[in-house]
Amino acid sequence: MANVLIQVNIGRDENKSGVLLENLEELIDACEKCSSVKVKGLMTILPKVDDELTRKYFAEMKNLYDCLSKKRYNNVLMEYLSMGMTSDYKIAVLEGANVIRVGEGIFGKRSYNNF
Repeated sequence: MANVLIQVNIGRDENKSGVLLENLEELIDACEKCSSVKVKGLMTILPKVDDELTRKYFAEMKNLYDCLSKKRYNNVLMEYLSMGMTSDYKIAVLEGANVIRVGEGIFGKRSYNNF
C-alpha cells in the first residue's frame, strides 16, 4: 500500500504540478477505487507571491482540508496538510499546516551541477 498526499495546485501556477481545485473530487473518486493507494492528506507548493496572497492560498487549503476531513471515504484520510517551505513556513503553520518543507533552511540552496 502506497501512502500518498494529493498535490493541489491552489495557485493555478502553470509551472507547478498538482490537481486543480475543480478536478480534485474526480481524483479522490478515482483514488477510492485504487486498492494499492491510501491518500493521507493534501499538499501544495505555491507560486512566488506576496505574504497576503500566500496567507490566502494557505487558508483556502486549510478550508479544503477541513471540508474533506468531515467526509467518509474508504481509503482517503485527511491526516496531513503539507504546505509551506523555508520562505513561508511560518505563515503555513499559522494557517494550519502540520507538515512543512524547510530543506533549504537546513541544507542551504540546491546546487544544480550539470553532469
